[in-house]
Amino acid sequence: MTIEAIKTYISQNFEQVNILEAGGDFFFMYEKNDKLPFATIVTKDNEYDTFSNLNREGSYRLNIGVDKDTFTPLFGGLTEKKGVEAHPEHWD
Repeated sequence: MTIEAIKTYISQNFEQVNILEAGGDFFFMYEKNDKLPFATIVTKDNEYDTFSNLNREGSYRLNIGVDKDTFTPLFGGLTEKKGVEAHPEHWD
């Protein structure tokens, strides 16, 4: 899926969403919450993440915020793997 397809899907399926662009990255914000995006598209490595290796042609990372009740059944066992650290105190 392309970045444009994701942007189109979100804007057509969610009401009152603003899409902000900064440095080639995209931030999807509800109009009533303009401080914290519910989704982001990151298009390149930055000071916070070089591990993703996003500087490759056509690479990007889609981040979608979900609550604890959604996350745990899907990914809860992931935190039991060596080297993966969870911070459940931040999930609420």
